[in-house]
Amino acid sequence: MNAKLPGPLSGPNHHFALRPGSDRLVVFFSGTGKAPGKFDFWNVGREIDANVLFVNDEGNTWYQHGIKAFGATIDETLSNIKKWRKALGIKNTYLVGASMGGYGAVLFGALLNVRVIAFGFDSVLKLPTSQSERLINPSIQPLYPDLRPILAQSRAKVYVYAGEMETMDVVSALHISRLAHVSVQTLRGATHASAKFVHDHADLRLVFSAFLDSKPLPRMHACGKMCSMPSLVDLLHKAHLAHSEKSYELSPHDLSIRFETRPL
Repeated sequence: MNAKLPGPLSGPNHHFALRPGSDRLVVFFSGTGKAPGKFDFWNVGREIDANVLFVNDEGNTWYQHGIKAFGATIDETLSNIKKWRKALGIKNTYLVGASMGGYGAVLFGALLNVRVIAFGFDSVLKLPTSQSERLINPSIQPLYPDLRPILAQSRAKVYVYAGEMETMDVVSALHISRLAHVSVQTLRGATHASAKFVHDHADLRLVFSAFLDSKPLPRMHACGKMCSMPSLVDLLHKAHLAHSEKSYELSPHDLSIRFETRPL
């Protein structure tokens, strides 16, 4: 590690937990509603054998303005992450996030061409009934409204966990699941809180350990196959939207839809 660091170790929207001797950096992106100085994955993240950077987006901008007080824009945030990587002698970088943080991890992972784990997030922003439609700062015009185009051009390897009880998380996972470097596990019985579900069933510390060591991630006993059945996901999506609009009639086409099954 170089003696001179490019900035303070902590601020309202970031905190570094350094691991001297490690050449790995894990960045944890927090979800919505975080007060300054509060971060997701705080306990499990500090147990990882790597340098760790916790970040949040207190304005619920879906990281469209980068990381406030760390980088005023996406490009400035990327530049500062690269400066820290150089100062710490980092060879491998890993990004993790859930919900809004999952979007942030995938966005910055695609821009940095690194490995990502994302739990239950919107791959397209502001879809009806989605988390981002409900919770994004209304003043935000997304710079990256759809993650698939940037992912398609990236070398990032992305692992996605999506709860099958949260229709919009499955819809978002399916949207990027056909990309060669994206791996999706849908989870039977899991809600939007898929990170907690994985922790309860497999222990996130073991998942992150395998992730950092480039080993296969634990395959959950509750792993579903919804992303191998796009027609089913489409029908569930239509039913979900109809329910949200209190419209309880499906067309004959919807009722006769054929389910396609493909291997994961």
